Amino acid sequence: ISFNGKWHTVYLDGKRKSSVEDTFSGFGSHPASVGSFTGMQKGFTGFIDEVSIWNSAIGKKDVEDIYNTHSPFDLNQHRRLGVLKAWYRMGDLQNDTGAKIFDVLGNFDASSLQLNLSSIKLDTAN
Repeated sequence: ISFNGKWHTVYLDGKRKSSVEDTFSGFGSHPASVGSFTGMQKGFTGFIDEVSIWNSAIGKKDVEDIYNTHSPFDLNQHRRLGVLKAWYRMGDLQNDTGAKIFDVLGNFDASSLQLNLSSIKLDTAN
């Protein structure tokens, strides 16, 4: 999901699926969650991999650069590295566990609310 201050744009497997005009007022008292609402409700069923958080909206070309290689892209090589805030390989790092997912950049390691070690599958594309 990319937000440029006016539009939320959803990309799935590198392709833009939808956009909606909106304002974003922050997460309030809730921590940011990936795959659920507040970490406990309306959970996503499926696989989530290669989560990245950017300081500014990334566009279609940026998303294509990441996902159209059909294998995990090394974001340290991305042309917009300067605005990359955090990058989670979601179990592909040696020290990732069911309780903690490490930020490749070392900025913001993440705690898991409902993930266990058996939920983690190593990426076999690389």
